[in-house]
Amino acid sequence: MAPNGPSPKPRLKLQMKIKTLRPEIIEQLLFAKWLLSQLQDTPETRPNSFSIAKKILIAHDAAEVGIAAIADQIEALPKNKASRFLMDYFEPIKTKVNKEIEGREFCRKLNQVRIDIKHGMILPDPNQWVNVIDKVYNCLSIWCQDLLNISLNGLDNSILIQNKEIKKLYDEAKKEETNGNYQQVLELLGKALYILFEENNALRAMPVGTSKAEDAIKLAAFGVHANDYLVLQDFLPKVTQESDGDFSIRWTQENFGHPGNWREESVSFCMRVFLDLALKIQNASWIPGPIPFFALYQYRIEAIKDNVEIWNNDGQRNTAQGWKSIYDWPTESSNKNVVKTLKKGEAILGMITRDKKTSLDLFNLNKSKNEEPEEIFIYSKEVKGYVKLEDVKIKCVPSTNEEVKKYFPDLPIVDMQLD
Repeated sequence: MAPNGPSPKPRLKLQMKIKTLRPEIIEQLLFAKWLLSQLQDTPETRPNSFSIAKKILIAHDAAEVGIAAIADQIEALPKNKASRFLMDYFEPIKTKVNKEIEGREFCRKLNQVRIDIKHGMILPDPNQWVNVIDKVYNCLSIWCQDLLNISLNGLDNSILIQNKEIKKLYDEAKKEETNGNYQQVLELLGKALYILFEENNALRAMPVGTSKAEDAIKLAAFGVHANDYLVLQDFLPKVTQESDGDFSIRWTQENFGHPGNWREESVSFCMRVFLDLALKIQNASWIPGPIPFFALYQYRIEAIKDNVEIWNNDGQRNTAQGWKSIYDWPTESSNKNVVKTLKKGEAILGMITRDKKTSLDLFNLNKSKNEEPEEIFIYSKEVKGYVKLEDVKIKCVPSTNEEVKKYFPDLPIVDMQLD
């Protein structure tokens, strides 16, 4: 019984509206494709009945899984839910699309030889069925193209990526991988990962190109392999995005950013790990996250008496970094450069630094190391310098940023706490 594959003549594509493929349908088709791929690249130089019988059983299973997925997607499943077999799907699909399905006669013969093997131990003629895997793959390809308008060859899990920009970057990476441009592949994956993290509802501020164990632990909750994720990050460049939307790519050559790591096996690994990561976290539910103080608040430093001085040291750079070294710390004998004098009730909006470890006890050994600093450093648009804590009162007031006003309209004013 020799099989006949689908006709090579030009096919008239079906004019029907194709719904977006459901994830479970894609998984079924990928499973059918995987079944065939296990034997697709094992040519039979001297085929024997047992090896060909194995191919027939696997090819039949793949055909049944594939056509069942297609029938489910286009809502043409057989009415009998209790038991459905390969040949049960053709007539409902034909009725649905009003067209004969190519490969039906071939599948009938495949089904019969499979029955002969399983239930009668009648082994096939090896020469007649040696190409059964390729012929079933051809059938599945035609059904996918005609009935679902997709290419079986190009079908992989990346079709499940929902974000169009991420999908585009991943597809570009696949092309560059085929062309052997491995550095470009990693840069495209880095951009895609940046967008994936940036737009994720549950994961925030996760860097690209930096392997952090705490990030791997967070992702493990979604089923991501922690070690694979850390290795992926080591292979990627550091990626940030500018205000105009352009990406900034930076390789650290002395670390892992060199041609020795831009190899086929490394890139193949990164493509696989990225796709697994993207699919597992893209639908993560939103969870609240703590917001840093400086994102919402600024300080209001108000003088509680007249003639409150804000100063720095003569010759010291007047920047938010503070003193050049601990030896520049002002003392009674040092020359203070007063940059502003506040009247009682006058206030400055800005930020402050207050490191307890750099307080005056560094120069006065009789002071306790746990004593609060006597000065703070103020930096704002109008002034930068030191002021004595005893001369001011400090309140934490909501930022004037428009985003803060919009999303946190009821933030209260609170007292500053020296942590």
